[in-house]
Amino acid sequence: MVTIKHGYTFLLTVILISNVLFTQNVFAQQVSSKYKHELKKFMKFIRNTEFKQYDTLKIYPYLSNKNLFMISLFGTGVYGLSNEEKTYLIKEIQSDTAKYYFNRHWMKNVQFVPQNQKDGWRLSKPIFLRNYLLCAFSFATPYDPDFASQWTYLYKKENGKWSRLLLMGKILGY
Repeated sequence: MVTIKHGYTFLLTVILISNVLFTQNVFAQQVSSKYKHELKKFMKFIRNTEFKQYDTLKIYPYLSNKNLFMISLFGTGVYGLSNEEKTYLIKEIQSDTAKYYFNRHWMKNVQFVPQNQKDGWRLSKPIFLRNYLLCAFSFATPYDPDFASQWTYLYKKENGKWSRLLLMGKILGY
């Protein structure tokens, strides 16, 4: 009798753990799918606004936050970031050093530049806030990284369309 009871307890524990792991995996896939969808829309917006003057945009073939986002986190009013959002943003900027490889379908007329060349724009990974209604994004000129100019903006989405909200930081290397 004790063995059967122990067997049921073990079986219920396995089922419970499997259910929790499955639920977490499904949720992670949904978040990942949502991020990819919003990333694609945002990058198309960036190409059509920030880089519209370039017939062909030379960029590195990945998005990375490393050495970007040289910003001061302040702001007041409706779009000022809360302390929790500032903490999240700082964590994302500092801890995320992995490269996210670029998909050609995100932007039109893009030419990928090898990493060892100095003539490609460096683009950060967009950091979305407030359920994809705000986005922090940084980009740097395709010149010597020691003297590069860099901009970081906060963007907002209203009625499904992105627009530049405010300048969060700027470094001019000339």
